[in-house]
Amino acid sequence: MKSILLSAVATLVMLAIPLPASASLGGDITSVQADQARLQGTLQSTKNASYTIEEVKAATGLLVREYLSANGQVFAVSWHGPTRPNLRQILGTYFQTYTQAVQAQKGRRIVRGPVVLKQGGLVVEMGGHMGWIIGRAYVSSMVPSTVQMEEIR
Repeated sequence: MKSILLSAVATLVMLAIPLPASASLGGDITSVQADQARLQGTLQSTKNASYTIEEVKAATGLLVREYLSANGQVFAVSWHGPTRPNLRQILGTYFQTYTQAVQAQKGRRIVRGPVVLKQGGLVVEMGGHMGWIIGRAYVSSMVPSTVQMEEIR
């Protein structure tokens, strides 16, 4: 009886500890499911010959698309909506590379318009205006050769 109680307490403690969402970019289908839970959105899948698009639509109006290659790896993400998504969440392990690219841009003249950051194979593009933000991120080495960049939107 005591071991059952200890197991129950240990389980409750583990559930109470907040865990970060799995990495999306570079992740797999489990990262898509974690993003869906975190965004509290609906999930829709679209499959074609080269890849699958997992689309998460949040109640806030934010739409995040995650592009999975045939081997199940997320090679790109895109988003649009009234706010920017949590980039730490959707860039996952590539968030550090993104912050390095941002740091490299510091000190340069700030220009209005779209932002394009490139660092170590990671490409992040963002634009829009207040109330409507669009963007996409991908790792060039992971994009299947059959995918045209215009398809990532």
